[in-house]
Amino acid sequence: MKRAFALMAIMAVAVTVAFSFSVPQASAAPTPVISVSAQVDANGLYVYGSMFDPSGAGISSMALNVSCTGGGSTTVVTASDGSFAAVLPRPSHGSHTVRVTWNGDANYNATTGSTHVNVQKETKSQSSLTVAIDPAQALPGTAVFVKGKLSSGTRPIASAIVNLTSDFGDFTTSVGTDGNGAFEATIPLPAATKPPGSFTVTASFNGDNIYTASSAKVSASVITPPTPTPTPTGTPTATATPTSKSSTANPGGQPTLVGPENEGTKADTSRLLIVGIIFFGVAFVAVGALLVLGIISHTRNALEDDERRGFGTDFGKEDVTDTPRGR
Repeated sequence: MKRAFALMAIMAVAVTVAFSFSVPQASAAPTPVISVSAQVDANGLYVYGSMFDPSGAGISSMALNVSCTGGGSTTVVTASDGSFAAVLPRPSHGSHTVRVTWNGDANYNATTGSTHVNVQKETKSQSSLTVAIDPAQALPGTAVFVKGKLSSGTRPIASAIVNLTSDFGDFTTSVGTDGNGAFEATIPLPAATKPPGSFTVTASFNGDNIYTASSAKVSASVITPPTPTPTPTGTPTATATPTSKSSTANPGGQPTLVGPENEGTKADTSRLLIVGIIFFGVAFVAVGALLVLGIISHTRNALEDDERRGFGTDFGKEDVTDTPRGR
């Protein structure tokens, strides 16, 4: 009986072993490998790497999670050769671990790759601002032109934001620097009835990962607008002012004052009087000349008439030829 049970047990083991060899076994999913490297600069943390299978072939189109113990995380997708790249914010100074994680799927097991990065304490370059204003004296209600430059030593700082504020009118604006670190803006001034004697424009740069913050100020004067002269509404009546020259009584008994305002009228009257005298003198001479010419002409005509009637030059003399004398 015991032998029968022992035989049956042996047969069962043999069947199980035979069955296990006869049925194909499912192969295990491979575990990919993730290589990671990282470097840091003033602008951020840069992570590079690749994902490949155990044979060394790159695995494409895999979504990986990239994170750093110093803060920040992102998701990247592997390229056709299994490579990837990501940028995280610059962590604080110290030693940090960068991890790249794959959660796995039906074809590959989950896996993680990591590296360490040592972030040095940040050292920034010193920035400086210069600013000028034109004109240095301005009227309320006008505008001033502000320009300046942002630099670090002799090196201009390009593509930076400079904030401009004015304490006259509480004006604020922001401008960007060009490739030479230069900036410019126009600041309007309010039309205040009682402007301040001067105002200040402040330029400020908040700094970034490379350069420190800096600021600069410039002042200008505000000129009080002139008081407008009122336009007269009527024609003012001139009042004669007596002078020490002389006064002439007029027929009405009122003295005619001779002052600076009457000098022109007196000169005109004198010129008219002189012209009148000259005119009448010329007319008198002309009339006299005509009268003399008339008399001469009349006398001449009379003599010619006498000659025609027989009166010659011997008129009035005795004719000794025609009248005989007694002896």
